[in-house]
Amino acid sequence: MADLKVFPNPFVHVDAQGRANGHMQYEPNPRGEPNLRWIGCRCVATRTPELETGERPTGLAEALRKEKHDHHWEYFTEPTQVRPSIYYQRAIQHHDLFPADVATHTYAFGSPDGFIDARVRLAQLAKERGVIPDLEWSGDVAKPEKRDRAAEWAAFVGPAMPAQAKVVAKSEIGH
Repeated sequence: MADLKVFPNPFVHVDAQGRANGHMQYEPNPRGEPNLRWIGCRCVATRTPELETGERPTGLAEALRKEKHDHHWEYFTEPTQVRPSIYYQRAIQHHDLFPADVATHTYAFGSPDGFIDARVRLAQLAKERGVIPDLEWSGDVAKPEKRDRAAEWAAFVGPAMPAQAKVVAKSEIGH
């Protein structure tokens, strides 16, 4: 069997700021080694020291205690290839991952019946949830300071773009 082609389901989890934050790890390593790689997305983390007293922290523990952490996810615009296994089959069946092609759908469900293109399914979920996930910046030029996320999403999902999906602005999430 050829590798499976999948997209993660960003709508498995929506954070307190209303951003799509669903993510899934690659299959656990059989040797028990940590596996901190994510399928089809990457974590973008920012730390901002927010000291209550305005004083500099005296040590690492105090600094970590007083920092505000913000994590969000950027999703790849191309499917991720993974090796066929029961781990990924169940993830597709439970909609943690979406099949990007008929062969992957057939592997997971035993039949090509009911296949929906992953981009169409993602567009449907964005419409239902009213949220557009962040896409990874993949341009050949430097990342612009101000991005047109709605246009990026429309280019990704094509004609399935939900008109009423909301782009969460930084000002709306406290950035």
